[in-house]
Amino acid sequence: MRWRCNARASGGRICSKIKNKESWACFQKSKKRFGRINFLLVFIVGFLVYITFISDYNYFRVVAYDKEIKELKAEIKACRDSTQSYQTKLARLDSDPETLERIVREEYNMKRENEDLYIVKE
Repeated sequence: MRWRCNARASGGRICSKIKNKESWACFQKSKKRFGRINFLLVFIVGFLVYITFISDYNYFRVVAYDKEIKELKAEIKACRDSTQSYQTKLARLDSDPETLERIVREEYNMKRENEDLYIVKE
């Protein structure tokens, strides 16, 4: 059984039964062209599915990694701020003996030899 292909106005082909060899070749060409398009379409869709869901750098992992990076950057910023405050405190302790004495008395409950210490908790 052979088919006849006629060009449509939209650029596609219409095939109908005929006995002509030229029309059969026309049908075979359009069939090959359609097969190539299908292969490319399946390949592209498969590649997109692989990239999106299966690969090591898929979309969901990239989003999770970006979220983790933002959290870690915020943590680094907080650590830098606390480091800065500790460096300022250390500089005050090194330069001012009154500040050193105040901190030792408040945080470590230390006293001088001739003093009595009373701790009042609220």
